[in-house]
Amino acid sequence: MEELSTTLGTLISPDAWEPRVLQEYGDEAGASASAGRQIASQIGNLASEHDVPELTPYFAIVVQDLDRLGKKLGDLGLADQRSASRALTELGCAQRALSEEPGYLGVPVFAGGDDFLAFAPAATALSLAAAIRELTHAHLQNTPALREVTASTAVVFSHMTSPLREAIATAQRALDQAKDAEGAGREQRDALGVVVLRRGGERARTVQPWYLAEGQNTTELLRAIAPDAQFSGRLASHLERDHDELNRLAAHSDTTVRETARAEVRRLVTRQGGSSEVADAVIKLGEQERRPPGEVPRFDPVPSTLVARFLAQECR
Repeated sequence: MEELSTTLGTLISPDAWEPRVLQEYGDEAGASASAGRQIASQIGNLASEHDVPELTPYFAIVVQDLDRLGKKLGDLGLADQRSASRALTELGCAQRALSEEPGYLGVPVFAGGDDFLAFAPAATALSLAAAIRELTHAHLQNTPALREVTASTAVVFSHMTSPLREAIATAQRALDQAKDAEGAGREQRDALGVVVLRRGGERARTVQPWYLAEGQNTTELLRAIAPDAQFSGRLASHLERDHDELNRLAAHSDTTVRETARAEVRRLVTRQGGSSEVADAVIKLGEQERRPPGEVPRFDPVPSTLVARFLAQECR
């Protein structure tokens, strides 16, 4: 299926053959919608018979931007500025090459070192974002003038029939939010924002630090709490239902009461068949969820769990 998708792109998804999607190509193209949809469905059925995951109608936009780079460059002398400029040019070339590797199947739109934007399959988007971030960090560490610079990232999942302009605008806003949102210690930037745009609009959004206190990569934790679609769907539904009550407990002045919220999350994970490792990951993400500036950060496991439900359903 992966080979087919790289050759035919989204044309093997039945959603690509909806009449309203093909209207931009004229009336004759619209008339072919029924035949195209039938063939695409047959391909999907054959894939299912051979235990190949069904092609998702979602794609992703991955954007990254270096944090406070302008201020850092302004503090450098001319020689260091030139060194930094060369390093960023080299980084841009490395980012482009990495995103196009077979394991990521990314389509880079812009890779300038300080800025990066690429399209990617939904299944590889988080891995690509993590790889680009790792590459960027390593490159900055090898450039003395830029060692203190960090990077923030946004990944936006969008349905292939949704307006592309809207998805790109959402990605830029998500990147801005990743930079501005605050953690429990009022820390900012060096963050990852993930947004899910369903066909009816935004369905989930989480902002997390790139790395948690134990050095764990946030993308790894997001995958850990999405072991399968059934579990992730049940857990997300229960946590979403209890969101207000969990927020009330988490905001209480009494430490014992606040811990009740975490205990309830652990109970729900166990009740749905999740392991203690999954429960730990859900709680860690809930503790690290960042809030808009001015809002009091608090334990909130719901945003990341809603994102995980999407990952389990569509990012196989």
